[in-house]
Amino acid sequence: MDNNDKSLSKLHLNTIEDNNSFCYYEYIDIILGDPITALLLNDKFVAIGTMMGRIKLYLLNNSFEKITNINNGDLENISGLSFNEVKRTLFASIGDEKILRYIIKDELINNTKPELSIDIYENPAQHNCLCDNAYVLMAQENLIKIDLYNYELDEEIKNTTYRYEIIFFDDSSPKITGFILSTNYLVPLDFDGFHFIYVEYLNDKKDRDFCIKDVIDVEVEYEIIYRFKVNEKYGHISHAKILKDNKVIIVHDFNKCEIRKFTNNFELLESFKHIGDEVYAIDIFYEDIINSYNEDIDENINKNKIKEKDIKHELNTNNEKNEYKAFNENIMNESKISNRKKLPKIDLNRNKQSKIVSSNEIKTDSLDLLRNKTKKTQISEKQNINIITLDIDGNVNNYRNGFEEILFNLYKLKNIHIDHKDKRFFDMGYVYYIKTNLNFFCITTDFGCYIIKKNE
Repeated sequence: MDNNDKSLSKLHLNTIEDNNSFCYYEYIDIILGDPITALLLNDKFVAIGTMMGRIKLYLLNNSFEKITNINNGDLENISGLSFNEVKRTLFASIGDEKILRYIIKDELINNTKPELSIDIYENPAQHNCLCDNAYVLMAQENLIKIDLYNYELDEEIKNTTYRYEIIFFDDSSPKITGFILSTNYLVPLDFDGFHFIYVEYLNDKKDRDFCIKDVIDVEVEYEIIYRFKVNEKYGHISHAKILKDNKVIIVHDFNKCEIRKFTNNFELLESFKHIGDEVYAIDIFYEDIINSYNEDIDENINKNKIKEKDIKHELNTNNEKNEYKAFNENIMNESKISNRKKLPKIDLNRNKQSKIVSSNEIKTDSLDLLRNKTKKTQISEKQNINIITLDIDGNVNNYRNGFEEILFNLYKLKNIHIDHKDKRFFDMGYVYYIKTNLNFFCITTDFGCYIIKKNE
């Protein structure tokens, strides 16, 4: 970073500190040596999972007992947390071994037992044999388990085949098994339930392919949908997240950020340099533009118009959700017959009817197409994407509409623990996380999880 960049950072920091837009809210402590490995935030609570299998829930906006322990320890780490708002269900993956399902009520009780435990492996012996070389990434309603050992090595072409499984949280759903063909070893980055993204190292010269694979479509078991070739000059790829509307954000070379489109040439849409030396964590939040806009207009003038728009939008959204549900059930019923049978490639024509397309065409998977179709209007016309980044110096930044600003600095917040102000939050070298809904920000550190609130 040059001197101009540093001056800009200081200017932003002073501005944020003066307006007191954010304040320290609460702190969830951890045992030293038991770092946080999973983080979840919604409108009612914060959940953390640790390396030793502990799960803590913190209730927001509650004057009664706020912290609840629902899992006091396990042999493996908490590798993922997700929450179903409709069913009020919390899912926690214990390493690559099992998935715990909890029913979350408003009145939480300490040492709550899980309602259901789903085994990821078929038997304990299989888990004991493969555990050291398996990696798990969790999405909203399923997870992917990658076996990172050399499943099959072809000596002639020097290729390695890695095996993966998709495990659905609904215990009645089938597991989907597939394979990834790699020239060398790979590093997992993100999984959204439909796509798996990873970096494949091609040689010792740090030539790499940034890969996106459709893991739901078993027709293309060995096919990678998109490859983005980078060399050593591109720098280390530290973070990547799948965005809506078939986009992805990549953080490379410490603080350089790019938004690219799922296309054959991996089209670059936007790029920016993060304000700060090194990005440590990243989160994505979609903001409703209409809600933000309504705050600045005369409610009396626009009240009726807004109601009409909301009613029409709600009707359209419900229709699209029902359409998605019916189509998704058809796909899952086919999968239940045989999860290893090759499914035909399915697309939608203009009349919203399914049609079979050629398998050698690069098409978006039908499930993904419907998911994006449901959200298309909201993303392009009614939602802003907020890219939230945390850096090594405690700066929390937001990139939106082509502009990046520092929201706050963790060290400079008022009422932050005085005994922590003189310490470094990120000296242990753990994997750190940040989650936000723009009203609350949760940040994991060496000492625990800090909850920051936006002042009203």
